[in-house]
Amino acid sequence: MDQLTDEEKVAYERAVDTEGRSMGREPEAIRNSWNLWWALLERDKRIWIEDAPIDFRDNEEFVIKALRDEADNIKYASYELRNDRDVCFAVLHENNNLLTGYEGETILNDYDFMIKLIREYSWENVKFASKKLRNNKDFMRTAIRENSKAKGYLGDELLEDEAFMEEIERL
Repeated sequence: MDQLTDEEKVAYERAVDTEGRSMGREPEAIRNSWNLWWALLERDKRIWIEDAPIDFRDNEEFVIKALRDEADNIKYASYELRNDRDVCFAVLHENNNLLTGYEGETILNDYDFMIKLIREYSWENVKFASKKLRNNKDFMRTAIRENSKAKGYLGDELLEDEAFMEEIERL
C-alpha cells in the first residue's frame, strides 16, 4: 500500500468498499496500475478482477492470487489460464475441491485431468466434465465407482445404451 500514489490510494479505498467493482469506473491509468491491483489482492477479502487489464488476467501469479478468495474469478482469467492445470487446481483448493464451471472447454474435456479430479478431489466434478466425457464409458464408469450418484450426470448417448445401463447397475 505504501507504494501507491495518493490517487491510487483513493481508488484503493473505493475498490475495497466495492470488492473491486468500482475499478471499471476509474481512469485508465488507475485501472492499469499493477501496484494497485496487487495491493487489492493482498487483502484477505474478496476482490473481483473483472475490470483488471487483460494482460493481468493472463498472468498466472495474478490469477491464482485472485482465486485465493474468490474461485469464480476464473471466469475473468484469459482463455489460456482457464485451461491451465495449475490454475484449475488453485480453483479446487479455494472451492471445496470443486471446479466452478467457468473453467475452459479444453480442460473440461481433458480425460486425464478430469479423472484425477474425480478420484482425488470429489466425484462431483463429473458435473463439469464435457458432454463428450459424460458420454465416455470408461470415464463414467470411474465416476460411478467413486459415487453412484454420478449416474445422474450420464450423457444422453450412454443413457440410451441399454448394455451400458445394465452394466452400471451392477457396479
